[in-house]
Amino acid sequence: MYIRSPRCLLFTILLLNLSYIDGNEGGIPAAKRQLVEAFNQRRYLSGDDSYPSNYRQDAMPQECCAGNDCVECMMERASSVQAVATSIQQEIELLRDLGCPCRIASLMPSFGSISGGTQVVVRLSGIDLDMAFALGPIECWVKRAPEVYDKLAATRIAASEVTCTLKPMREGTTDIWIHSDLFTIKAGANSFLYINDLTVSTHLVQPKASPVTGRITLTVHGTNFPLHDVFLRDALRCMFRGITFDALLLDNVTATCVTPVLPRGRDFLALTYNGIDLIPNTSLPFAVYNHPLIVGMWPETGFSGEVLSLQASGFGYDYVPQSEDLLCRFLQPHQNKTVVGMRVDNTSTIECRVPNNTRDDHLISGQVHIELSLIGWIDEAFSDHKSSQSNVFLYKCQDEQTVYSDITLAFFPNCTAGFCCSAGFVSDGEHCQRCPAGTFSGPGSYRCLDCPANSSSPAGSPSPRSCVCDEGFVGSSGGVLKLPWDQCVLCAEDEYAFLSPLRTVENQLSKTIHTLAEYPVSASCMRCPPNSRSPRGGRFEADCECRTGYMCMSDGIPCYLRLAYAYEEWGRRTCQQRLPNDRNVLLTEYEVQVE
Repeated sequence: MYIRSPRCLLFTILLLNLSYIDGNEGGIPAAKRQLVEAFNQRRYLSGDDSYPSNYRQDAMPQECCAGNDCVECMMERASSVQAVATSIQQEIELLRDLGCPCRIASLMPSFGSISGGTQVVVRLSGIDLDMAFALGPIECWVKRAPEVYDKLAATRIAASEVTCTLKPMREGTTDIWIHSDLFTIKAGANSFLYINDLTVSTHLVQPKASPVTGRITLTVHGTNFPLHDVFLRDALRCMFRGITFDALLLDNVTATCVTPVLPRGRDFLALTYNGIDLIPNTSLPFAVYNHPLIVGMWPETGFSGEVLSLQASGFGYDYVPQSEDLLCRFLQPHQNKTVVGMRVDNTSTIECRVPNNTRDDHLISGQVHIELSLIGWIDEAFSDHKSSQSNVFLYKCQDEQTVYSDITLAFFPNCTAGFCCSAGFVSDGEHCQRCPAGTFSGPGSYRCLDCPANSSSPAGSPSPRSCVCDEGFVGSSGGVLKLPWDQCVLCAEDEYAFLSPLRTVENQLSKTIHTLAEYPVSASCMRCPPNSRSPRGGRFEADCECRTGYMCMSDGIPCYLRLAYAYEEWGRRTCQQRLPNDRNVLLTEYEVQVE
């Protein structure tokens, strides 16, 4: 049997003692069943499991069984039990009329000073407060000791809320109930915490974010932390989006807490005593993010000191790191080396400089994995790509020679005995094979990479810069393609793609060998001249056509009369409004534009 309070225990013992009397002894079992059913129904409707007040002054059943009058005594008690059941049944009917089952949905706040004066808002659910107040005054009962309560007047402030002002109380947790002469509501969130008067505040949390996987030790700086108050010190916790985790006080201005698994997003980290209410003046901006994962790298092979570009999936969605906190860690065979990274132009691209890969002061070659951290040097903050190949960087031999012809060599995989395939070539195990058109590769690379969609490159291209966007498209890196994950973007309506002339650029193929290649320096989507338009994906300026009511003019002569100059630069072409008496007014727009 489930016992809710000492008074319930007394009531239960009474019922058990009644049960030994046979059912012919004045209907005692029926009275007992009626009372039990009424008691349980009231507890369901309001949470009130108090011992019936009618029985508080009664003795235990066995005290009236002292002889021949035992049965008569018990019959009187059975009658009394039935009367109490009837009384509770009337309360049940009232609770149902009020809309119950009723609950205390929340206390706001749910903690306050031992000095009193806290104004608590009690939010109720399932009760018609209009009807309840019409039946008589309502009070907040604050439990001070067993059977001792502060009975405080409750004032209605909203459709489902009442408020009351608390009196001074000793430190600790107590219960608050809603009470009237006709009913009592105990069910729900009715716990209140009294605390010492301490003005706790915070001003800094380091780091300012955590990965969703947690295990990050946060340091919270503030003032007046309850170091010498054992009760509050043990109750203090950190909280993020309703999830609480232990706080450890180092002194009265510093606390630490270790993040558990948390939901991603931006919100506030705060301190709490009860896991429900935030302590005022302790909320600090905080973010929880998914580990960014490396999904692209350029170059895939290289030397120490080179700038390495990484494409990080999910980077910057929930948290943008401080510049000194963005780190690239190279997991080298004999040691880990960590360098500071840099975000490129608010994109998902991160740049970091490749550190030396050494053993006993000697430079060595080979593959290493790279992991990222957004919150500094904390080991638990670095990503974990597990078996991924997207974060693998190959250190090249420092004294290599570069092979430029399709000669037979023993390659393993691309660099053996100091030889590597040049940029634009990859090894098939015996030969350096030229990468086909539409692809590219860096020096010593183990694969040919595809150019971005809607772009092309000649065979043997040494870099993503070799990929040129199709007509009507421009690259996402200043109008051109610089990295393998750049995209070709279609120009919008009333624009056309403008590509600057090709320029010769020097590329480093090895430590000592360089080559020259031609790349477009920049491209952009240019607006059509005034009073003209073009379809989406305009390829060049001649795709811009004069709008209805305007005609193309070149040096004062209609363009359609200068067919030989149909594609001359727009610097000499304009769209002028046609006058009503213009001899060309009858020409259709198509006839004007066909040149």
